[in-house]
Amino acid sequence: MRKKMIAMLLMTAMTMVLLAGCGSSGSSSTDSSETSEDAEETTSSEETATESNSSTEKQTVKVGVSIPLTSASEAESAENLLGGINAALEYAQDSGMLERWDIELYSEDDAGDPTTGMNAANKLIYTDGIHALLGPVQSTVASVILPVLEEEQIPSIMAVASPALSQQGYTYFFRANYTNNDAIALTMEFFVEDQGYTKIGILTGQNETSEAALEAAEEVLAGYGIEPVVEYFGDSDTDFSSQIISFRDAGCEAIYEFSGIVGGAQQTEQIRQLMGSDVYVVGLSNGQSSFLELISADVANNSGYATCYDPCFEGEIYDTFRSYYANYVDREAVDVSARGYDGMLILITALNSLDENCSVDDEDFGEKLRDAIRAVDYTGVQGEFHYDENGDGLNSISVVEYVDGERVKIK
Repeated sequence: MRKKMIAMLLMTAMTMVLLAGCGSSGSSSTDSSETSEDAEETTSSEETATESNSSTEKQTVKVGVSIPLTSASEAESAENLLGGINAALEYAQDSGMLERWDIELYSEDDAGDPTTGMNAANKLIYTDGIHALLGPVQSTVASVILPVLEEEQIPSIMAVASPALSQQGYTYFFRANYTNNDAIALTMEFFVEDQGYTKIGILTGQNETSEAALEAAEEVLAGYGIEPVVEYFGDSDTDFSSQIISFRDAGCEAIYEFSGIVGGAQQTEQIRQLMGSDVYVVGLSNGQSSFLELISADVANNSGYATCYDPCFEGEIYDTFRSYYANYVDREAVDVSARGYDGMLILITALNSLDENCSVDDEDFGEKLRDAIRAVDYTGVQGEFHYDENGDGLNSISVVEYVDGERVKIK
């Protein structure tokens, strides 16, 4: 699959059109028998033809893609993001969105590692000469490359969920999805307002991102006069029985799992074993396509997840996305796929809003493109995007529930 994705990436690269001489005046050669009037008309027609050709010439925009192709835990996310990007590029070509631009993709493996990610970014920026970046998908990689992107004035649309990235003052950073804080805040509102729960447990890790999400949850619940029961787990934990027993003893009606796909499956199964099927469970990563491969449909019942895109969403915009995505990835599109798709179309929408006289060779092209992205009014498969000064633009999130092995959108 990885070789297939890389081959398709190479096929996506457009032929570069040289811009030298664009808009220059034509010259005419006449013999001595031509009258001055004939010469004048010839020169005029050649200048008109030159202007016409100039107006239809495309400019090449180099777009870097930073993805963790060789990461043990995130290789599937890399393929999903790249599949979404390629799907968007093909859709844009078919729908006439690329009349002014050729898009060349330059992909580098960041391995989900900050050091490797920095090396990949340096190659994309200083060797390939990219004008914009899509990805990465991991916040630890994003945090080390953002200062360089800011210095070089290269806009990035990243598929990352850490809210801290939009609080550092980066002006060339944009997010292609919601934050973890957005997801957990919406889940708390769903627990209280839609389900009527007042006894809520939160099972979370002990890193900076987890702590920030916990604060967001506690802030929302405080508005309802509710104090959650909070239990922590370590990165290598596989037995969560002591935490779950604490939830059971406190009479929790709902539990939020702030964990990865494997941990979420383990936690959900142990909650069912120790607390039964009546407890409602929502997990940060429980919407991944492999979740139901890790637990049974019975265990998944009465559980769900917050997301901006899911395979169960219905409508023409989703059907179009999925049909193009199927040309590049032979499994169903998930939320990361949608981030790549929307990110590329946001970038193309911004490019199309630039003044016709704007050139990729302009010294301030990066600044102009950044401002165009920030001004984008775009509706995609994840919802409506309107960016603020921090690079956050997507606020709509849905809740999807498992019912007998099927996904059902309930909010």
